[in-house]
Amino acid sequence: MEYAILINRLSDLKTVSDLNKDRKEDYKFTRLYFGTEFCEKLIHSTDEIKDVIKFAKDNGLELTLLTPYVTDKGLVKLKKIFDILENNKEEYEIIVNDYGVLHMLNMNYKNLQPIIGRVLNHMKKDPRIKSLLRYMEKDCKEYLENSCLNSFSIDVLKNIRINRVEYDIPLHGVSINLAESNLSASVYTPYVFLSTTRLCMTKDCEKDSSDYYASLGECQKECQKYTFELKNDNLELPVILKGNTQFYINDICEKKIIDMKKSGVDRIIFQPKVPI
Repeated sequence: MEYAILINRLSDLKTVSDLNKDRKEDYKFTRLYFGTEFCEKLIHSTDEIKDVIKFAKDNGLELTLLTPYVTDKGLVKLKKIFDILENNKEEYEIIVNDYGVLHMLNMNYKNLQPIIGRVLNHMKKDPRIKSLLRYMEKDCKEYLENSCLNSFSIDVLKNIRINRVEYDIPLHGVSINLAESNLSASVYTPYVFLSTTRLCMTKDCEKDSSDYYASLGECQKECQKYTFELKNDNLELPVILKGNTQFYINDICEKKIIDMKKSGVDRIIFQPKVPI
């Protein structure tokens, strides 16, 4: 099993060595996930990416770059980053959450390995499902535990250079059956990505309520400062709003994830903070 740690900000890179000190040798983080999955406004500058490349190399870590769903503006930003990674002649992974980004990689960056991110691996993750399982037929349960991956989509992914797919673990469980597909699976813990939108509810949250409205315009990156907890009587746990994306916590123990290895899971991605 490979252990990775997800970091969104340069200032949090020191977290990697701090956490590794307390982990047993076989459980130390050997891979760094860096970047953003959900907002093109948070795509890092080329100078920041160069700093991350140096940090990973200095600390003996493999590097995986997270990328969000994007507009044409985001594609321009990512192209500059991909040029740097490609020219480094090292092996880098790119987490793809946008098929336009995947197309760009396959057309122009053959040395960068694309991976299907959890935004594209559509799954039912509603935290209310768990309480309803006892009323459901077996077929319904199996449907809710599966993702959009099937034999057809797996064959398609293999033809476009995909060798790994990323998963969340919803409260009601997940069925991963990739052992015979030649695809590998990664799982995120403990934050489960629930929903995301370009219409950011955090933008302008510092304004007076009479002036507030959600929009697609420029922001002050309020998500870097604020995290909101959403509660409802119908939910057994709070939903976390970070920027334009909602999460909840499924604090599944590491041993249960390791037991998924026979299903094709060979990487665990630890999120020390709510992702942005």
